Amino acid sequence: MQLAWLLRGLRTGVVTTRYPQRPDSLPPGFRGQPLLDPARCWAATGCAACAEACLPGAIRLEEAPVDPSRLRFTLDYGSCIMCGLCVAACPNHAMVMTPEFELAVRQPHDLIYAVDLGGEQTNGGVPGDPDADRQ
Repeated sequence: MQLAWLLRGLRTGVVTTRYPQRPDSLPPGFRGQPLLDPARCWAATGCAACAEACLPGAIRLEEAPVDPSRLRFTLDYGSCIMCGLCVAACPNHAMVMTPEFELAVRQPHDLIYAVDLGGEQTNGGVPGDPDADRQ
C-alpha cells in the first residue's frame, strides 16, 4: 500500500505553489481577519452584538484600564476562527472582514488587537504590523 502511494507521488510531480514568493489570488467571498472601525462602533451606547455573536469568545468589551469611563474593544486573533459572525451581527457595519490572513507572529500577545473606543489603538495591533504601539 505505501509503495503504491510512493509511486503515485513520483508520477504526479510537483503540485505545490510558489507561495509566498508569488501569492495566489484569493477566491471571491474569501474571509480574512475581521477588523473594527472604532469611529463607527456603538459599544459606548451599550451595543455588544459582535461580542455576543463571537462563538470562540475572541472579542471582549471591558473597561479601559487607564480610563474606566471608556470601553476597550479587544480581539484575539489567536482565538478567532474568521467565521464572520461578528461582521454580520454589527448593526452599524463597524466590523469588516479584510483579505489579510497571514497571522505569523513571534509572541502570542502580538495577536491581540485592542482599541479604547473613542481613542487611539493601545496595544498589540494588526498582526504583522511592526509599527504598532505596544505596552
